[in-house]
Order: sequence, then C-alpha cells, then structure tokens
Amino acid sequence: MANQKLIADLQKLDALIASQQWAEAAPLAEQVMARAPLTSGVLERCLQVLRGQQDWEALMDLLMRSRNRYQLWPHGSDLLMGQGMVELGKWRNSIPFQASAGCA
Repeated sequence: MANQKLIADLQKLDALIASQQWAEAAPLAEQVMARAPLTSGVLERCLQVLRGQQDWEALMDLLMRSRNRYQLWPHGSDLLMGQGMVELGKWRNSIPFQASAGCA
C-alpha cells in the first residue's frame, strides 16, 4: 500500500515537473524525499524541482545533505553544485567594491 502511494506520488511529481509547475511540485518533492530518500530517482526529481525554482541555496543544501548523510552522488551533481556556487556568487549578490583613497 505504501509502495503504491509512493509510485502515485512520483507519477504526480513527474507530471508537475513535465509541465514546469514548480510551486506545486516543491511540497510534493519534499514529502517524497522525506518518506523515501534512498529510492532511485527521488533525489534527482527534488534537484530538478529546486533547479526549476532557481532555489540555489536549497539545491546546494540538499546536495550536501545527500552526500553527507546518504553518500548519494547523483549523476551531474558536481555540475549542479558548481552552477549553484556561480549563481549565489553573482555580482548582484555581492558587496559593492569601493576603492579607498590609497588605491591608484
């Protein structure tokens, strides 16, 4: 019974991802990840939702937790981690540089 519910939730999540309904997919992805984090494809779906939402902090947090807690390294996770670092380090998020009088 629980397995059928998980499969139904994954199918619903796949449909939401396919239609790029990120706001509706996020809570379902969190529920599925909390229930079955080691099930094949669950982490990848959660990462896809976070990437679609461009929630880079949450994406990097999920990657680090999955690596540290479950030793999961999904295909492409290094690329996603790098992309998250770039997105979080963009100039619009940084402190503006002000040259001091001593700099020429």
